Amino acid sequence: MSTVCQDWVTELPWKLQSILFSSLRGPDQELLVGIKQFSKWMRSVTQNNADPSKPYMNGIKLPKVEALFKELEHCPCHFVHHFLDGMAIIAYAHPAPKVAALAAEVHYACVEEIFHFVPEAPGVFWLRHRDKIDGEDPGANKWNEHVAGVKKRFMDEALHRFLGE
Repeated sequence: MSTVCQDWVTELPWKLQSILFSSLRGPDQELLVGIKQFSKWMRSVTQNNADPSKPYMNGIKLPKVEALFKELEHCPCHFVHHFLDGMAIIAYAHPAPKVAALAAEVHYACVEEIFHFVPEAPGVFWLRHRDKIDGEDPGANKWNEHVAGVKKRFMDEALHRFLGE
């Protein structure tokens, strides 16, 4: 069977493929040139070009990562989340080091600048986005333990000033 997906994409778990596919379309509210160029780049590193005569993934001129900040800041949070999750998947799974490094840089810089968070570690990202085939979640216990530990550390640090009372 033939697919438009590059080989490395077909080797991803289904959940990550689904998230990646959702990230490949740009925002619909207006033409945002920087985001459009990075969207085209994401397509070019995940898909085989089915029609090179179209601009779908041709003519890519990537701006500096910082140029994305202003555009992403005015996009719906839902779009930005999907866009950056797609970058994370490329960063964590693409077989070419330069591609993975660029995606990691974009993901980290944008998450930190737009959401003011430090991105989660790759292992946590993969665990959170695990497949749940037929509604069964074989990773539920591991995830619940992770979340409980993170929440406990967060609560301890957030409320440490009250420990002496």
